[in-house]
Amino acid sequence: MRHRGVFSVAGVFQSFNLSPKGIPEGFVCRDGQTTFQVNFPPELANEVAKRVSEGKPVQAEVVPFDDAESDAHPVYELGRLAGGDRPLVIDGAGEEDVRVSGTVVRLNYAKRGEINGAILDEGDFVHLRPHGVKAVGGLQLGQRLEVQGDVRPGWAGCRVIEARICNGLPLNKPGKHDLKAGKHPATPPADS
Repeated sequence: MRHRGVFSVAGVFQSFNLSPKGIPEGFVCRDGQTTFQVNFPPELANEVAKRVSEGKPVQAEVVPFDDAESDAHPVYELGRLAGGDRPLVIDGAGEEDVRVSGTVVRLNYAKRGEINGAILDEGDFVHLRPHGVKAVGGLQLGQRLEVQGDVRPGWAGCRVIEARICNGLPLNKPGKHDLKAGKHPATPPADS
């Protein structure tokens, strides 16, 4: 169970916590006599590592994480980490109904080469999928996008926006049978 109150913590960086695969998924800090742990998505390990180093002060905005199995010290989830060229922000992970807007600065391609999304000027990756790109009439550099969807942390500190609506148009998710046949549903499914 997680509480959603965001607050600031500060301390001296001690070490990373590693996942079973050996990838950092959190770090430990000391604030005077108090030790605390801050967890983050492992895919952001490189970005976090650019902002922290042993024995140096750390400032972060966190959310309490209370399903910790140990009472050894307080455990938090990272929301924002100061440092680097700009702060690392992990906002809205798993949050629905996030709205973003921006200008397309780079196109992104699926494994088969179809355009499946775009990188916006603020660094967000908007994932439309190839059928979504077709639904909005294609994507071009310099195009303005207004997007609504789910957000999760991505590689190198970017946010991944799984678009449900783009420029006012609902994006349909094709079913497995439609994908195999190369078809896309003409109307949104009733449950979306």
